Amino acid sequence: MTDKSNGLAVAALIISIGTAAFSIYQWWNSERSSRINAAMEVSKHYLEDKELNAARMEINMMVSVKQQTVSVESSLATRAYISWLNYVAFLSNNERLDPDYLAELLTCDIISKGQMVRQFAKNPNPNLQSVSVSDIDEFARRLRSDHRCKPTN
Repeated sequence: MTDKSNGLAVAALIISIGTAAFSIYQWWNSERSSRINAAMEVSKHYLEDKELNAARMEINMMVSVKQQTVSVESSLATRAYISWLNYVAFLSNNERLDPDYLAELLTCDIISKGQMVRQFAKNPNPNLQSVSVSDIDEFARRLRSDHRCKPTN
């Protein structure tokens, strides 16, 4: 009788361990799926949002023509755009979204616009001087070394 009880106890232990392992796998997989879905949603928003696209074009123009004076409206839109990119980088850095599933345009813009912001430090418009890119810098450092948009510094 004791041998039978020991066998049942061992079987129950193995089933319990298997169940626990499966539960942990489900939890890990759902967390990963959530980060992937978040990255896809953020990417979709970035690609479809008219205000973000307008700000992206504005900052590209400002840099390409080395524009020194910027209207307050443009500088506020540019600041909001850079802050949004910095926030996406923050979410990625803190594992709230999976950077491997971000749209390539978004990933490249996060890095390139972070580099561009350093040029704004010389701009006389105070709205552009104090834009934070600390999370963008960390995001760029964390990128895989083989990524097409890796920083050039």
